[in-house]
Amino acid sequence: MYNLFLDDIREPENITIYKKAKYNWIVVQNYDDFVNYIEENGLPNMISLDHDLHFEHYAAMGKRLKFKEKTGYDALIWLCEYIEKNNLEIPKIKFHTSNFVGMKNMNNYLYDFEQRYTNENKEN
Repeated sequence: MYNLFLDDIREPENITIYKKAKYNWIVVQNYDDFVNYIEENGLPNMISLDHDLHFEHYAAMGKRLKFKEKTGYDALIWLCEYIEKNNLEIPKIKFHTSNFVGMKNMNNYLYDFEQRYTNENKEN
């Protein structure tokens, strides 16, 4: 099993919540690498996502804009669809973004997905 860290700039040891933890991380810096790594290696044990993965995301902080580059939110949506499509267990998912709006959106999306997916699997 492995742990996957998605961030365009930071390394796990630069994140306060991971400084003392002894996780072995695979680091990917963009949406495409995130998707490709999971497709090639299967789901990780734990995932930590940043929201802003490109300089265009930082300039838009808090504004709803169409981005050319995909965000950590997009990665989360893909991940949830991948889990559902393959009927997999949800790994531990954390967020380490400093984008408050992005963090809120990702937390809400994950919460809704976990509730729906858990309830659907209980019914089957």
